[in-house]
Amino acid sequence: MKAGARQLIYKKGIKDFTALLALYSIDGIFSELRAKMSADSLDRSDVKAQAMLEEMPLNELRQARGLSQKMLVDVLHVQQTSIAKLEKRTDIYISTLRSHIKAIGGELEVVAKFPDGSFDIKNFAEHVNVTVT
Repeated sequence: MKAGARQLIYKKGIKDFTALLALYSIDGIFSELRAKMSADSLDRSDVKAQAMLEEMPLNELRQARGLSQKMLVDVLHVQQTSIAKLEKRTDIYISTLRSHIKAIGGELEVVAKFPDGSFDIKNFAEHVNVTVT
């Protein structure tokens, strides 16, 4: 072990090399940085992280669910290029989006939000559930 590594281990009070590796992995660095943040900064960071998760594009959502485009091809019985195009589109039929979301294990909900309440739109013609906020 090099002298610099020994000094770092001594300075950090780390007993073994595995602990040193864990500390300087991405997770270790992230954990160390979060430990230095104030409670207010942690709260703001958590709110931003949650907002980012709630606004995930289709391709990132698929990847976060641990699925490949090839897996969706097998489920949806379409070509891989169709999946790639769908994930890049900004204007999609609701039925196509519903099928895609179902294929990755989810359920699509359409909600119309107004100042006086939110409306869950179900099947677009059958019925509407109203939640007034």
